[in-house]
Amino acid sequence: MPPAETDTTVTQTPIQTPPPPDPAPLNADDGDGGTLLGRAGAPEASEGDQGSAPPSAAPPVPDPAGTPPAEGAAPEAPDDGTVPEKYDLVVTIKDEAGADVPVEIDSVLLGKADPVLREVGLSNAQANKLAPLVFDIQQRALDLQTAEFDGVKADWAKAAQADPELGGRNWKETEALAARALDTFGAPKGSPVRQLLDDSGLGNHPEIIRLFREIGKRLTEDGNPPSAPGKPVVKSREEVLYPDDVPQKQGVS
Repeated sequence: MPPAETDTTVTQTPIQTPPPPDPAPLNADDGDGGTLLGRAGAPEASEGDQGSAPPSAAPPVPDPAGTPPAEGAAPEAPDDGTVPEKYDLVVTIKDEAGADVPVEIDSVLLGKADPVLREVGLSNAQANKLAPLVFDIQQRALDLQTAEFDGVKADWAKAAQADPELGGRNWKETEALAARALDTFGAPKGSPVRQLLDDSGLGNHPEIIRLFREIGKRLTEDGNPPSAPGKPVVKSREEVLYPDDVPQKQGVS
């Protein structure tokens, strides 16, 4: 008998093309610390989003039981166990080369800590083991303030981009009009005014953006295109010396 035939038919499943992704949302912050108004205008080359840096971990706390001090603590000096007349507290951090660099501790904080250190009877060496904590607390407070401020700026940017007049499909127009207003009145990219908008975060505030959008809109409606930013106005000698007479002279045939 001849061998049975094997069915080699392959059923092909049609490949479905996935739908195109939704357009990326507007970035409130490109990672450079700038604001919406600070970046408004012609696009610039970008190396891509860097993402947010992970929060820095708190330095290890020195063990008061006699283990070697953690990084940042001052070298341990001989201790006679007595309370000094004046505490000499030193905190150091490592620079890029790995060398110890002294860090100044807030004098007001030291003044408040001094009576507490005396009350518990700490010697100068014992107090220096606690000194790095002062720097850690100060740095932590600064980090929290910075994070809170960054959150406020991000909320302003989201509110501006969600505003029906400013954001959505109107955002490109808003950006162009605001940039026109800034450029016309001597505040191009990189100017002190733009830097102030970035540093204060006001460049993300919806009402500030609305104000510059309206100014740019008025300039467009009046048919007054912006002059080149920073371009000086050249006046003739007569215009400088006789500003009131120049128009009359120009009208004389």
